[in-house]
Amino acid sequence: MTIDFKEVEAWVASFFASDNSGHDLAHILRVVSNSQKIGKLEGLTPAELHDARLLAYLHEMLDKKFFPDADLAHQQLVTQLTKWNIVGEEQEKLITSIGQISFSKRLPDNPVSLIVKVVQDADLLEAIGAIGIARTFMYGATRNTPIYDEKKVGVPNSSIIQHFYDKLLKISGLMSTAGGQKLAEKPQAFMESFLEEFYREWEGR
Repeated sequence: MTIDFKEVEAWVASFFASDNSGHDLAHILRVVSNSQKIGKLEGLTPAELHDARLLAYLHEMLDKKFFPDADLAHQQLVTQLTKWNIVGEEQEKLITSIGQISFSKRLPDNPVSLIVKVVQDADLLEAIGAIGIARTFMYGATRNTPIYDEKKVGVPNSSIIQHFYDKLLKISGLMSTAGGQKLAEKPQAFMESFLEEFYREWEGR
């Protein structure tokens, strides 16, 4: 499979140009970059790195948060893949892989290919560290979620800070690849340090 990634990037960008939830093109490009870093650590071949790159570019294209009409999203994707001469079994495999990236679709034993695991972990890295913190506050603002509520500590979805405990601090332990685990160490430590400083400032210490 040979494909013009500039064309892929332009097509994906057309759907996320006005996104304000942290799922914009910059996010997608970082997932692409992360996929290549993890893929190399995992020993993927050049052909597999190519496939991981394409999957990373397209990983949001069937997400119901952005494409509530599932049938339309699927048809748009099929039409575009066909234009890129990705057809038949190759197309079906790619569409299946895209559907496996979302955190909500991940199964406990994660019975997916190594390429999918690489892109899953590349996407998870976006949810932690400095970028993860920034995106969490950005997304929370779009949902009018309070920064912190001392009266609801421990109540799921009660604040942006609570989201760290609901999900973000657990992510490094969910990495499926050794490469992903390695790259998650520093951003995990940064988040823990951020929370310590947040509470210090919140309490006026």
